[in-house]
Amino acid sequence: MKILVIEDDQLLADAIVRNLRAENFVVDHASNGEDGQHLGETGAYDAAVLDLGLPKVSGIAVLRAWRAADRKLPVLILTARERFSPSCFLTEELHRGGSARLQRRWQNRREAIALRKQDP
Repeated sequence: MKILVIEDDQLLADAIVRNLRAENFVVDHASNGEDGQHLGETGAYDAAVLDLGLPKVSGIAVLRAWRAADRKLPVLILTARERFSPSCFLTEELHRGGSARLQRRWQNRREAIALRKQDP
């Protein structure tokens, strides 16, 4: 499986990429929404891990653009936003096209299993 990780926190991105590669995923990384949106529109990815708070273009805008262009790749939404009710926030983001939402505590095995479940 080929995964696109769009995360601007370099330490977190490095850990996610390293852990996914250890699980035998092929991984590309973008550190801002503009580059990530472009990669998602032009690359052949099986799933994406998308942060919401990105520079240049927000994760929500990236997701909306992909869905408007009928890009249907599964998206795991990665966020540190805790001011929203998790169930309310999850519902809102899933309506916008996300496949699942994860807090920023990347735990490797759980996320790898979630990504593998997206494989058709």
